[in-house]
Amino acid sequence: MSKSAKIILFGAAFCLLSFMLWKTSVKSYEISSDGKKLLYYRGKDETFIVPDGVETIGRHAFKNCSSLKEVVLPESVKTIEDCAFYECHSIKSIILPENVEEIEDSAFLGCIKLETITIPKNVATIEGSPFHSCFALTSIDVDEDNPNYRSIEGVLFTKDGKKLIQYPLGAQREDYVVPDGVEEIRTSAFQFCSTLKSIVLPEGVKHIKTWAFDGCYSMKSVVFREGLEAIGRWAFYGCRSLTTVFIPATVELIEEGAFDSCSSIISFEAAPNNPRYRSDEGVLFSKDGKKLTQYPIGSARDNYVIPENVVVIGYKAFSGCETLTSIVLPSNVKEIEYGAFNNCSSLKSITIPEGVETIGESAFQGCDSASSIIVPSSVKRIGKNAFDRSYRPATIRAPKGSYAERYARKTGWLDFEPLE
Repeated sequence: MSKSAKIILFGAAFCLLSFMLWKTSVKSYEISSDGKKLLYYRGKDETFIVPDGVETIGRHAFKNCSSLKEVVLPESVKTIEDCAFYECHSIKSIILPENVEEIEDSAFLGCIKLETITIPKNVATIEGSPFHSCFALTSIDVDEDNPNYRSIEGVLFTKDGKKLIQYPLGAQREDYVVPDGVEEIRTSAFQFCSTLKSIVLPEGVKHIKTWAFDGCYSMKSVVFREGLEAIGRWAFYGCRSLTTVFIPATVELIEEGAFDSCSSIISFEAAPNNPRYRSDEGVLFSKDGKKLTQYPIGSARDNYVIPENVVVIGYKAFSGCETLTSIVLPSNVKEIEYGAFNNCSSLKSITIPEGVETIGESAFQGCDSASSIIVPSSVKRIGKNAFDRSYRPATIRAPKGSYAERYARKTGWLDFEPLE
């Protein structure tokens, strides 16, 4: 062997040895310099024992550790930060030490095999929805000596019973009656609960927060009682089995998208003495009738004439309505809000009356049966993707020199026809 070949061989062997030594010396986890916070774990073990002295399990510390089945936490742990165990798909159980004081939002999000959890007595703060998307979780228990939280039939509440924090998604109930005394259904409390078909709220419930029942696609019935004041954004998003909704007289606020994508709702009914809302032919309006808030997209109607006094078509009011082939907008309409007719896939033509000034973002996106879109000279603003160019090319018809013409030219619309 030549001298140069020996040098090359020796160099290669040295590099390989150096790499092997480096690889064995690299830790699968990292702890802060003071030893109090676990920053991350990226090992492949089924069991990991967190070192003594660690007080905080950091944000995303165990993110996507799919091989972990068990994590042993030391008694020193006080805080579990948001998304600490994000999508640890193999963890079935975890024992929270007695000294834990705070569990942040989404701490165990996506731990799909987690079956039970017990909240220790010293936990003072539970933020947001720490057990979001834990589909196997059958019970959330709480130490009886905890002064801040309690468990009733495996459901997590504040100690005074006024806030329902988290329903265990793995519970096999089809019906659930929220206990008397509850005033608030917290954000994402029932989100993605696929088993519940019916839920009854007590008269004391005042607030249903954002995403509270989002994705409860088996829910056929929800009973709202007098005393309910507010229904949050997307509170019942995707509850595709709901057929009717009664709005009590006490409801003062229904936020945007509260019943978005509820594809089976055939009627909204507002109590006659409700001061903020009214219903007409199953359609929900503001009390003065000037804003159309929500159309029941499960209705079998193939045409609808919006009442003459309507000024605003609300956020996603008709979104996803697949039965309507024709809709008539009144002359008083000034604004068509975000996504108002999004994915109304059977609409054959779109005629926007003179007087409309604003067409919101995605207002007519996905109306892929429309062959004609008439836009008047009164329109001064058209939001992004208001008309979706990805479907069968429709012809925009608008007065020459109008904002609509400039919009069509700017967005590269294939077919534009000037109106005299």
